[in-house]
Amino acid sequence: MTTIINQRSSARKSIAVTAAISVLMFCCTGISVAQAEGKTQMRLYKMSKYGQSQRIRFTSKKSKLEGCHNLKIKRTRVHRAVHFGFDNCSLYNEKDCAVDSLIGARLGDEDPEETILSQGHSWFLGAELKDDKFYKYSKEERGESVRSWSCEGYKEPLEELDRK
Repeated sequence: MTTIINQRSSARKSIAVTAAISVLMFCCTGISVAQAEGKTQMRLYKMSKYGQSQRIRFTSKKSKLEGCHNLKIKRTRVHRAVHFGFDNCSLYNEKDCAVDSLIGARLGDEDPEETILSQGHSWFLGAELKDDKFYKYSKEERGESVRSWSCEGYKEPLEELDRK
C-alpha cells in the first residue's frame, strides 16, 4: 500500500515539474513547447462578454497551412492574433483575402498599426492599453471583424527570438 502511494506521489511530482517547466518556458521566452517543436500555426482569440480572452477554434489543418484561408464563422470579432512558424501573416475583413480589406494590428498602444504581422508576438486588433492590459477597445467593442487570413513562408519558430 505504501509503495502505491509513493508511486502516485512521484508521478504527481513529475507532472508538476513538467508543468512548471512549460509555464516558465512560456513566461520567460514567450514561446510554448508546441512552438519549440517547430510547428506552424495561426491562432485567433476573441474577447468574451466577461472580458476573458478565448481561442477561436477552427479547422486545425487550415491554421497550419500557408496561403489564404476563410473563416467559416461569419461574425467573428478577433481581439488578438498570434502565429508562429510562418514568415508573416495578414488578416482581412473580407473573404478570399481581398487586398483592400487588410486589417491593422498593434503590438502595444504606442506602436504603429501594422498589416504584416511577424511571428512570436501577440498582435492586438482595435485595442488600447490601459493599466498595462489591453481591454479597452477603440474601434469595436470586442475586436475587429475578420473573415480571412493569409500566412506566407515557413520560418524557424525560434530564429526570430534568438536574434533579440
